[in-house]
Amino acid sequence: MATEIWRQVSAEVAALPAGWPWDRVMAEFAAITRRALLAHRDGAKVFSGTYLTDAGVLEAQEDRFAQMIWEGFTVAAATRAYSLLYSFTIGFCVEEQAAAQAPAIGDDRFSAARRAERLDERTHPVIAAGGPQIFGDPDARFADLLALIIDPDARLSHR
Repeated sequence: MATEIWRQVSAEVAALPAGWPWDRVMAEFAAITRRALLAHRDGAKVFSGTYLTDAGVLEAQEDRFAQMIWEGFTVAAATRAYSLLYSFTIGFCVEEQAAAQAPAIGDDRFSAARRAERLDERTHPVIAAGGPQIFGDPDARFADLLALIIDPDARLSHR
């Protein structure tokens, strides 16, 4: 199943316009990967730690990596950038799917209200104030964190 998900991701990424700059391609790569993982129950868990059986999935990445080299990245830097984005996206989706699926079985561990009940707001005001950031809209949180990864200087300067 993981190989099939990755084939889908690879095909969508390969279809992106060739002239897009690296940061836009990487943002789309993450968004495409997230959509593919979320389309399957526990898709991120199924995907993480798996061995891809189709070398074509890897070969399809050549043009995007080559573009990054052309834009000034070293092979090592391009590989690290994709690795970071890949790991972030999978990890985010594992957590997102766990929190989204829990209420269906009566599990409220991931609710903002339950978190607030366990925290003394008077003694831990900063941690308490962070709750809405953690339990807010996952789409907005993903986009914000993704922007922080792709351009940390721009994102940190106004926060």
